[in-house]
Amino acid sequence: MSILMIVFTPVHSNAQVSMAIDGISYGTNICINIKLVVQAYVGYTLQTSSDLSDSNKWQNIAVFEGDENTNKFWQFVTTNSAQFFRLIKNTSLTVATDAASPAYQLAPASSVEVTNGVYRFHASNEEVFLYRLGLQLSSGHPQSVFQVSVWDESTQIGSGVFLGNSTNILMPLSVFIPKDTDKELIVKVDLAAINTGSPAIPGDVIKIDINPSATAAYGFNSGLDVLPTGSTTVAGIQILKSVPTVALETLSSVPVSDGRLINFSITSAPTGDTEYGTFSFTLDSTRITVSNLLLFCFTDSSYTTPLANGTNGIVGGVSFTNNIGVCHLSSNGQPLTVPAGKTYYFQLQATSITVFGSSYSVTTTLHGDLVSHQLDSLRGAATKGASFIWSPNDRGQSLVTDLDWVNGYRVRGLPSSGLIKVRTN
Repeated sequence: MSILMIVFTPVHSNAQVSMAIDGISYGTNICINIKLVVQAYVGYTLQTSSDLSDSNKWQNIAVFEGDENTNKFWQFVTTNSAQFFRLIKNTSLTVATDAASPAYQLAPASSVEVTNGVYRFHASNEEVFLYRLGLQLSSGHPQSVFQVSVWDESTQIGSGVFLGNSTNILMPLSVFIPKDTDKELIVKVDLAAINTGSPAIPGDVIKIDINPSATAAYGFNSGLDVLPTGSTTVAGIQILKSVPTVALETLSSVPVSDGRLINFSITSAPTGDTEYGTFSFTLDSTRITVSNLLLFCFTDSSYTTPLANGTNGIVGGVSFTNNIGVCHLSSNGQPLTVPAGKTYYFQLQATSITVFGSSYSVTTTLHGDLVSHQLDSLRGAATKGASFIWSPNDRGQSLVTDLDWVNGYRVRGLPSSGLIKVRTN
C-alpha cells in the first residue's frame, strides 16, 4: 500500500494546497475527479481557459448574482490538469442621452461650441477608464461641421473632425469613471460657413451620437476590456446662414384705448440679414372691439424713429380669418429685411377702438410654430400652416419664390405658444 500526495500551486500565487490519498496498491490505476469550489461576492464571474497566452480563450462558467450581502457558491468538476481559472468583476459601462441635452435648436453658420448633446456614462461594479470615444454623425452632412469637441463640464478634453465624407470620428480620451457613478460628457460643434463656395449645406440638421461599438474602455482594477452598451438620440442643430432672436418689449399694461397692442423686437445674427414674410396674431378682447390693425417698424428701442420705407414705418396690415390675423410684411415692395447684427422694433396698433363698459381688456399673441419644416418658398411655407415665416437669406436676399423660407419653430425667444401681451383700461 502507498500514499499519494497531490500538490496544487496557483499560477499567480505563492500559496500551495496539498492533499494525501492513502490505501493505494502498487500498479493500480486510479481516476481522480477534482472538484473546484469557488466562493465569491455578487458582481464577479468565474472564467476558465486552457491557454493563458490567448486572452480570447477565456470562457464564463459562473456568474455570481443576487443579494450583494450574500455569498454564492459554485462547484465545478474538471480532470484537465492544464485548466486555468480566474475570478473577474462583472464590469459594465452604459451610455444614454442625458436629460440636460438641449432641445432642437437653430444656429447661425460659423457658430462655435454649439452644444449638440450631453451624454451620460455609468460604470457598474468597477471603476472604468474610457480611453476612446466613437462619435457618429446620425443626421446632416460632414461638410457642415468644421470641428467636434468633447467637454467634461467646462474643460475641453478632446476634439476631432470628419474626414472627407466619413461620418465617424474616433477620439482619444482619458476619462476616469468611478464605480457605480455617472459621468456626463458634452459634445459641441463648430459649424462651417455658408457663403458662395463654402462647404456647409443650408438647412442641414446636425445630430452627433455616441457609437458604443467604436468606444473603448477597460476596468481600472481588472485591466479587462469593457464594451459599452446603450444608445443615444439628440434633438439636432439646424444650420442656417443667419437666425433671428425675438423678444417681447416693454409696453405698459394701460391704457389699451391708445390703440397699442403689443411691442416686440427682432435681432438678426451678425452672420447675415434675415427677411420676414408673414406674422400671425390673435386677439382675445373683453368689452372692447379693435379693428383696422397696422404693424409699424421702428429702428430704435424708444419707438420714435420709424423705418424709412416711405410709409412712415408701416410694414403691413392685418386681415382676420377664423380669428387668426395674418400680416404680410412688405417694405418698398419686398419682404422686410432686418440687417445683420441689427435690431428692429415692431408695434401692432389698432386705429379703430370701441369700448363697452367701464372695464375692458385685450390680449394679443404673436404666434410661434409647433413643428419644423424644410426650407420652402414663402407661399409653400404658408400653405403648410406656418405662422411666423422668415428667411435666413442662405443664398443672398431671398425672393418669395426661393426655397429659402422657414417657419418660427425654435426661433430664439419665440415659444410655440407665442409672445403674449395683456392691456387693459
